[in-house]
Amino acid sequence: MSSGRPRRLKRRTMALLSRHGGAFHFVYNDQSKIEVSSKSVILSHSASGLLGFTRRGYDSRPNPFASDHLLAYLDEYTVMMSPDCVRWSTAQLMRVLSCAALCVIANGCVSAPYRYGSSIAYYKSEPLANVTKTQIERGQPRPFVDGVGWVVGIPSKIVLWNRHIDNHNISPETEEAIAAYLASNDLTTVKVRLNQYAPGDEWQRLVANDAVGWGWRYTLGATLWLGETVFPGRVIGGDHYNPFTNTISIFSDVPAVAIHEGGHAKDFARRYYKGTYAAGYLLPVTPLWYEAVATNDALSYLRAEGTLEDEQAADRVLYPAYGTYLGDSLSTVVPAVGTPLYVAGVLGGHLVGQIQARRISDQRPDTLQHTIFEESTTITVAEADSESDTGTRLIRW
Repeated sequence: MSSGRPRRLKRRTMALLSRHGGAFHFVYNDQSKIEVSSKSVILSHSASGLLGFTRRGYDSRPNPFASDHLLAYLDEYTVMMSPDCVRWSTAQLMRVLSCAALCVIANGCVSAPYRYGSSIAYYKSEPLANVTKTQIERGQPRPFVDGVGWVVGIPSKIVLWNRHIDNHNISPETEEAIAAYLASNDLTTVKVRLNQYAPGDEWQRLVANDAVGWGWRYTLGATLWLGETVFPGRVIGGDHYNPFTNTISIFSDVPAVAIHEGGHAKDFARRYYKGTYAAGYLLPVTPLWYEAVATNDALSYLRAEGTLEDEQAADRVLYPAYGTYLGDSLSTVVPAVGTPLYVAGVLGGHLVGQIQARRISDQRPDTLQHTIFEESTTITVAEADSESDTGTRLIRW
C-alpha cells in the first residue's frame, strides 16, 4: 500500500468518526490492514474480505452482521462500527442492495400452462362448508366510515400509485373477477367479504374450520380475529386472506389484488398443516415465499383467463406490492437503513412492473396456445367415466 493512500484514508475516517470522540491510532502491517483504535471500530482493507471484531480488538471470524453493528462503505475500504459512529454513510451498501432487490423481483412470475386447483387435492373442512351459505358478501354502504377509510388508505394509494387501493368501493368487475377465480379453482369453502365488517360471523368460521388444528385456531387464530375486530379493515384497509377462517377480505377495487388474495387461499387449501404453515408467515423474510406463490398464481391465471389489459394492469400493481414485502424483509436484515431499503424495494417493483407490462404483448401468444390446448382437453366427470375403458384420463391440478 502506498504511503499516500493510508493518509487519505485516515483523513476520511477521522472526518467520518469526528462525532464519536476519542483518540485514533493507525497500525499498518504486512497484510495491508489498517486498524483504527476506538471503542469498537476497525477499518480493514484485506483480500480476505470482511473481518469480525469485538469491542477490544478483532478476530478473523466472518461475523460482520453482529446485532449491535452495521456496515458502511468508504471507497473500496470497509468500515465496521457501532451505530452511534455513523449517520447514513451507506451509499454503496444501498446501491448493492437496490440492485439485489431488482434482480430478485425481475425473475418473472408467470407459469404456463396455468394449473387449476381441484377440491380433490384440497384439505377441506365439512363444518366450514356447512356455514359457508353465501360465498361472496358485500358490506352495507357507510359513507362516513368509508370516507375515513379512503383517507387512511392514502399512503397505500401513493406507495402502489393506484387510486383504487383501499378505496372501499368495490365494483361489480372486481367481484366477478374473484368469483370466476374461485369457481375455476374449485375453492368452494372460501368466504369473500367485500368491504364488510362481520366479527361475529368470522368467529363462527374460526370455530368451524377444523381443517386447522384447534391449538392454532384458539391461539394465533383468535389473536388475529381479535386484531381484525379491534382494528377493522373497513377503516384501516388492507386486503388480506385469513387462513384460520378461510376468508378473503377485499377493500380495494383492483381485480388483480382480489385474485392475488385468492392465490393465498388456493395455496393454503393444498396444505395439510395449515396452522403451522400460517405461523411460518410470521418469521423474518419468509413472507417473500408466500407472496411469491400468490403473485405467481394470480399472474399465471390472468395470462390464461384474462385479457392483455388485465395482465398489464396486474403487473403494474402486483410487482410494486411484492416490492413492499421485499423492502420489509431487507429492513429486517439491515434495520438501520430500513426506510431506504423499503423505498428501493417499492421503486424497483414499479420499474419491473412497467417493464413486464410492456413485454407482455410479445410473451402472450406463445403461452396462450398452450393454455387453449389444456382447455380443449377438459372433460366432465361423467365423460371421464364413459371413456374410462379407453384409458383416457385428465388430471386437473
